[in-house]
Amino acid sequence: MRFDLLRVNIELLKVKFDLLRVNIELLKVKFDLLRVNVELLKVKFDLLRINFNSFRLNIKLLKVKCEALRFNVELLRVKCHSCLINHENYWCILGKAM
Repeated sequence: MRFDLLRVNIELLKVKFDLLRVNIELLKVKFDLLRVNVELLKVKFDLLRINFNSFRLNIKLLKVKCEALRFNVELLRVKCHSCLINHENYWCILGKAM
């Protein structure tokens, strides 16, 4: 009877050690997943940095476009002024021709 109990205890110990090995393997997998998550976080931060830099460049580009628009408006004003002068000159020339 005692030997049977001893055998059962030994078998239980074997099962416990097997479970311990499985737990150790699971821990290894968890640490591998943690490493992968850390790498993914690094990639996400790199992408955030790239997006932020792109955003800053887009703002600079927008400023340049606004400056070009201001220049075009000013150019349009000059052309309109020139058109008015030409119109007045036309009437002056027409008046002198009559």
